[in-house]
Amino acid sequence: MSSELITVVIPTRDRPDFLELTLSSVVERQETIPKIIVSDNSTRDLPEIEVLRRKYGFSYVRQSGKLSMFDHHNACLRLPSTPWAILLHDDDELSPNIVRKLESLAKSSDAGAIVGGIEYIDENSARKGSWLPDREGNFKGEEIVLHLGLDYRVCPPGILWNVAACRELGGFPLAHGNPNERALLLRLALSYGVVLVPQMMGRYRVWANQTTNMSTPERAEYIVDMTIQGAQSMREIGMSRSTEDQLLDYEIWWIFRYATPLFSKHPFFVSRLCRKCEIATPPNGVWRARVRSEYPFLFWKPRRLATLFVVMAMTFVPRPIRRALNRATGLVVTK
Repeated sequence: MSSELITVVIPTRDRPDFLELTLSSVVERQETIPKIIVSDNSTRDLPEIEVLRRKYGFSYVRQSGKLSMFDHHNACLRLPSTPWAILLHDDDELSPNIVRKLESLAKSSDAGAIVGGIEYIDENSARKGSWLPDREGNFKGEEIVLHLGLDYRVCPPGILWNVAACRELGGFPLAHGNPNERALLLRLALSYGVVLVPQMMGRYRVWANQTTNMSTPERAEYIVDMTIQGAQSMREIGMSRSTEDQLLDYEIWWIFRYATPLFSKHPFFVSRLCRKCEIATPPNGVWRARVRSEYPFLFWKPRRLATLFVVMAMTFVPRPIRRALNRATGLVVTK
């Protein structure tokens, strides 16, 4: 059985091995098969793609190979002819037999999006964890925007998009060259409403080469800059100042905490990154206060002298005292 309501659009770039896993989850693990469009922004023509086309029978759009992620995702929103679409990243998967459930919900809904749960998987597709919405039903307005916005686990591939609503709002907002999927979802929740379904919808791959990896200063700063720009776009949605401040505080400081392990090798970088987050967020946010309580020395003044003091302690203070510092700060290595 095929779906007339739902298209799965797969933006891909130079990852045919993962793309096959993605396609398999759409074709081989569904009772109802959606329309499938692969939008290929690879840097070169890959012979593996033609093999996959013969095997899975998807529609194929060859992009230039030069599109940014922002441009590519918005180009993908223009491709479906069905009223609903899933933008399935080429390293993610659909949950088994979810399309039939989503189709039954989509038939009777004019919401801007349908949001379900996700499983976290590794590069070998092994399950590492999961998340489900803690509510069920139709919701609309600022309260649900805040509820969704304060939970970073709300993300693709757990989102079925109302194509017309997305296009009317102008597609994905820009966030440092990337599509801001969360901002679009919150705009839809405010203007059109969302349907929350406590059922697994997609499988989100967590692996070393994903774009959200923060293992180096360059990657960490890129992700933080993207988050800051994306969070600041929340002020354009049309919510109260209190809600906007809460969203900025959460989005930016929640991400910054993933950069703090870099302190042991790049202390001045982390200190500078912390200052960048301070400038971008309201002064009395809950998450800012949480980070300050966990890593107080990052907020000491003068900043460079405080960082130098901690570095000296890490280097010259005897190991038992370093252990005490480590317990106090959460950052000082004890080796």
